[in-house]
Amino acid sequence: MESSLCNNPTFIAIYLTEMELSIRPIAHPQSRDPHGFFPLDGKDLNSVTDEALATLLTSSPILHQLGGTTVVRLSETLIMKGGGSVMASEAEMLRLIASRTTIRAPRVYRSFQVKDDTQYFGTSGYIVMDFIPGQPLDESWNSLSRDT
Repeated sequence: MESSLCNNPTFIAIYLTEMELSIRPIAHPQSRDPHGFFPLDGKDLNSVTDEALATLLTSSPILHQLGGTTVVRLSETLIMKGGGSVMASEAEMLRLIASRTTIRAPRVYRSFQVKDDTQYFGTSGYIVMDFIPGQPLDESWNSLSRDT
């Protein structure tokens, strides 16, 4: 940006508004269908390999995708979060929250890392957890009161 434009508050507000509009998560409507078809419906999660789960990140209905992180619907009751910024520590934190607090958190069924030299941390992480129905925060954020 030119320095004269950077000092113009109107330009900055418009520029930021355009940036905010272009940074929106992607979601497929069928991913929220409670009776939809999902790849692991009726299957035992323990019978599915980590490699097979990793491939489902690109073929299952997308609940949320932003940047390098994707959340997909695996079954009526399970989702998987995956990407280069998904760390094993996130799964451990969810387990800790569930075991030591009354905060509603999804149960983690499996988490694993796959070597991926294209990612900043050298791995892509995956977390399989409960699907908790409800309205996503990104859809309700603007309607929340600042007092809550």
